[in-house]
Amino acid sequence: MYRGGLDCFSHKTSAFKRFNKDYRSDNGMLTNDLRKIILEADSGLWISYQSTGISFYSFATDRFTHYMSKRDNNNSSISDLCRGKGDDLWVVNNEELYYMNVRTKEYRKIAPDSAYSLRAQALCLDETGNVWIGTVGSGLVRYDVKNNRFYSVNDILRYDVSTIYSLCTDDDNDLWMGTDNGLFKYNIEKNTFFRFDKKDGIQGIVFYPKACMKGKNGELYFGGTNGFTIINPKEVLLSEFKPTAIITDFYIDNAIVKPDSTGSPLHQSISTTREIVLDYNQINFGFKLSSDNYLIPEKNRFKYRLVGYDQRWIEIDATSRIVSYAKVPSGSYTFEVMASNNDGVWNDVPTTIRIRRLPAPWFSWWAYTIYGFLFFTLGGTVLYYYNHQKKLKLELYMDSLEMKKKEENHQAQLRFFTNISHDFRTPLSLIMASVEHMQQQYGNNHYIRLLNSNARRLLNLVNELMDFRTVENGKMKLKVHLSNINRFVQEVASDFQEYALQKEIDYTIQCDPALSASVYFDEQIMEKVIMNLLNNAFKYTGNGGHIVVETRLDKEPFRSGFKNSYKIQSNPELVRTFSILVKDTGVGISAESIAQVFERFYKVDSDDTEAHIGSGIGLALVKSLVLFHKGAISIYSERNKGTEMLVQFPLDKEMYDAAELLENEASAKNMTMSYFIEPELRFDNQESDKQESFLLRDRKRILLVEDNEDLRGLMAGHLRASFEIVEAGNGAEASGIVEEMEIDLIISDIMMPVKNGITLCREIKENMNYSHIPFIMLTARGGLENQMEGLDSGADAYFEKPVDFGLLKLTVQNIFRQQQNLKEHYARNYFVDSRELAANQQDNKFISRLIEIIESRIDQPDMDVSYIASELSMSRSKLYAKVKSLTDKSIVEFIRSYRLRKAATLLIEENLSIRETMERIGIESQSYFTRVFKNEFGMIPTAFIQKNKAGK
Repeated sequence: MYRGGLDCFSHKTSAFKRFNKDYRSDNGMLTNDLRKIILEADSGLWISYQSTGISFYSFATDRFTHYMSKRDNNNSSISDLCRGKGDDLWVVNNEELYYMNVRTKEYRKIAPDSAYSLRAQALCLDETGNVWIGTVGSGLVRYDVKNNRFYSVNDILRYDVSTIYSLCTDDDNDLWMGTDNGLFKYNIEKNTFFRFDKKDGIQGIVFYPKACMKGKNGELYFGGTNGFTIINPKEVLLSEFKPTAIITDFYIDNAIVKPDSTGSPLHQSISTTREIVLDYNQINFGFKLSSDNYLIPEKNRFKYRLVGYDQRWIEIDATSRIVSYAKVPSGSYTFEVMASNNDGVWNDVPTTIRIRRLPAPWFSWWAYTIYGFLFFTLGGTVLYYYNHQKKLKLELYMDSLEMKKKEENHQAQLRFFTNISHDFRTPLSLIMASVEHMQQQYGNNHYIRLLNSNARRLLNLVNELMDFRTVENGKMKLKVHLSNINRFVQEVASDFQEYALQKEIDYTIQCDPALSASVYFDEQIMEKVIMNLLNNAFKYTGNGGHIVVETRLDKEPFRSGFKNSYKIQSNPELVRTFSILVKDTGVGISAESIAQVFERFYKVDSDDTEAHIGSGIGLALVKSLVLFHKGAISIYSERNKGTEMLVQFPLDKEMYDAAELLENEASAKNMTMSYFIEPELRFDNQESDKQESFLLRDRKRILLVEDNEDLRGLMAGHLRASFEIVEAGNGAEASGIVEEMEIDLIISDIMMPVKNGITLCREIKENMNYSHIPFIMLTARGGLENQMEGLDSGADAYFEKPVDFGLLKLTVQNIFRQQQNLKEHYARNYFVDSRELAANQQDNKFISRLIEIIESRIDQPDMDVSYIASELSMSRSKLYAKVKSLTDKSIVEFIRSYRLRKAATLLIEENLSIRETMERIGIESQSYFTRVFKNEFGMIPTAFIQKNKAGK
């Protein structure tokens, strides 16, 4: 009984005997929840339970024996058991199949591989000994005993069967199944299924688990939700009729299409149509199906596919006879459909209809032909363009290589000439100094003037090369300020008056009165531009020619009478301008050459050029300078008629950056340290003699550092009369000399072996022991950038070679005079801060530190000089030399002077008594204090107090 134990009816006693689980003894059932009972001949019963193993009840012993405990079957409940032939007993649970020998009571587990999930519900054996298992969700499973393998028979799943509840075989070895969707007959030999439902007279479509059996007469019994069904398999006759599938309707966009209607592809009934041609916009179509089987037509089934679109056959039943396709691509297809009768017998010959869907015009063959043509045309065009671009890039690359090579050659030439020019400056210094000496000794005769003139001409060419290199390297600085351009042009251009007279050239300078007001320009750059333009004009103008220099306020565009022209402009927004025009009647320039005259090392063809010493960069330098000045340059010329050179510059101050403006400066031309020169130039002869006598008495020691022995000897000769001279051949030698002896001033070249002048100057100015030594720098490198580099390293003055030795000597005297004036000012003024004696930052730090050390022990009478030297990390000798150079006092004198100046401040500013003041400054003896105070200030303390308080 279901959950009620087991009842046995005795025919002898006509009474029931009840068997239940006996909790007090092992001789009882495992549980009262029984699932299946099998009679074992006349010896006993095999019993399966819901939640545990199986039991055998022996009629002879009236006892239960238990097998397959929970531990043995993985805690899975027994689903079914079945008695086989001989001693075979088969048991199945949710996961595994078991075989048991009923005679020996031995059993073994048969587990399927991972591809199968049994979830068994029913178990049955056929006549060949194969084991059949009905599952939940996995259809029908066969276990081949001989091969020990599991096989799935899944065709039943297409009938929407999820669970097979019961299994039973008939006398013909056909397998019958009760499921959750009807009763099925499976012909094992033919592998075909037949389904029976309520239309065939069965109780219903849902059957109970394991509710089936086979009677002795061969009839089958299946229990279900509406009773049970008795089947005599021999009387179940199946129809062998193979129905033909019929297409009854054709749909486009879910609407039935009639033959020859508007837009219809049908010209006759769809059932007789063998081909349909659809337009490109008819992408959704379908069919309605039927068959010629009229016996229980509700059980008819269909299989269809669209060959070329569907990958497999699709099966449907009679309730879904409309087949639809959506968005089928253009192309040729074949629709095939087959039908089965009510007993599942299929017709193997399908009904077919060809379908051809036309492509859209833009997908047609002729469209693709056009596309192909366009593609190849475009591809050819792209390929041509690519090859053309590649060719252009190659040409540009080759041009760039050529330009780069040309530029490298130009730079090599420029570097060569620049280096040569640099080397020229030193011998030029010797030549010009010698010429100057000869002029003083022998007078200014013709040959000396000629020598001096050509030396200066050579110097101008050297400067021109150096300037050009500076502009090319971008190291030149633009410094514009307000100045009178008319006066400036007249001053520069008038230098050529004598030369014009010598060549008998009509030379005129004309200034525009409208430009009388000041304009902004850089005098250094403007002078170079005018000089080079005039040099060029005089160079190519023969005797008896005409040259005109004009300044112009550009109110309207310039118009030239020459037909060849060329213009270069740095700023396209150049509107308000003033210009300088240089006109000549020289050889002129052809149309082919006019664009090349501004190139470096280019020279105009002329019979006279061989006689001219030139660098070939004059106009190239002019172009660079004008463009750098934010201007424009134009050239107008005609062969054998003459040339007009026009340079234009901005009038508006706004065209220049703030860093480029020098407001309220008269000139930016001379960057030499005029601070040390101009005051001395204002001395009269008496003052100069006085200073000379002072210097002679003092005999200052000057260190000359120059690698050129001739130039060093020449400078030493000019200076030795007034100063003690020490010489060094390079910066390293100079460093050693400064370490060994006291030096009052250093004059050094920049370009030297081992250690250059810039490095030497920085070392001197950054070393507190020597930072007080004035440093004058000499160099062959001109230009504002180089001057700024030298001055930035700490130099006190900067001279370009060739050096004017008179100016150099005057600068040296002025530096020493300024030092002496500063010391005298300090000595005369009692309350001046000692730090005012410092000429640079290092000296200021030194004096500040020295005063700080003195202040820390000023109240101690025995202040030790050695202690001060150690605190300053200096030797006593270096400390003495440093203090002597800055203050003109020894270290002891400076300490005493500082004490007394401190005393003067305390007496006047803080109104302390003399005794209190002496205690504060570390002096114990009043007589000593009075004596040294009088030596320092020229009066005793009481008189000093009265004088200064009265002055207040």
